[in-house]
Amino acid sequence: MEKRGQATLFVIVAIFIIVTVVVVFFIWGNKKVSDISSIESDDINSEIQNCVDSTLVDALRVIGLQGGYFIIPQEINYIQTNISKVAYGLYNSQNILPPLDIIENEINSYVESTLALCLNEENFPEVEIKEGEVNAKTTIKEDFVSSQTVFPVSVIKKGSTQVLQKDYFSSIDIDLMNIHKTSNEIIDKIDTNEEYFDLTYFTDLDYQVTILPYDDHIFVYSLTDPESELEEIPYTFKFAVKIK
Repeated sequence: MEKRGQATLFVIVAIFIIVTVVVVFFIWGNKKVSDISSIESDDINSEIQNCVDSTLVDALRVIGLQGGYFIIPQEINYIQTNISKVAYGLYNSQNILPPLDIIENEINSYVESTLALCLNEENFPEVEIKEGEVNAKTTIKEDFVSSQTVFPVSVIKKGSTQVLQKDYFSSIDIDLMNIHKTSNEIIDKIDTNEEYFDLTYFTDLDYQVTILPYDDHIFVYSLTDPESELEEIPYTFKFAVKIK
């Protein structure tokens, strides 16, 4: 009976030790994750959100300067100015201005290519940050452009890893949809009459239209919307026109 009692006591003690070890590891493991999520994760998420906002602004500025493109495809003709390349909207009687869905994809490409460059890891010296693949989805609507971006990052601190993965939303009040529509209208008028210039038509537009000659047959059209601003600068959309 004494040996059986000792064996039972040994089993109870062993179970107690095992439970204690499991509880300690559970609490310690949770503490390490909690240290990351409660301190660094909010700041990192905030930094990423700021990067999404600023990168969308930069993307809109670039596609405005380059006729709707981030990277102009090889098959699309363009001219080189002292500021940027400008893609043709009208080339030898063909309207080749990119449609809105192509422009949305160009904005996506810009965000996906450059967002990670914005994140300054030196702002978080206590952790190691490993960046995942960026995925952006842009929508151009009347009066605004919005972006939904997924940018997963792994945050590592003292052997503990936490993956921050969420959708970051950004929206900018810019009338790109109607600017694009007006650009198409101008291109159609020029295509019908290469010497088209109706002062009344241009002055009645909601945008300031500037026409700059590149040579005798090539012109750069700039539409500036004083009501749409990027960092307090009125938004400008450009495209080139080549007439025969």
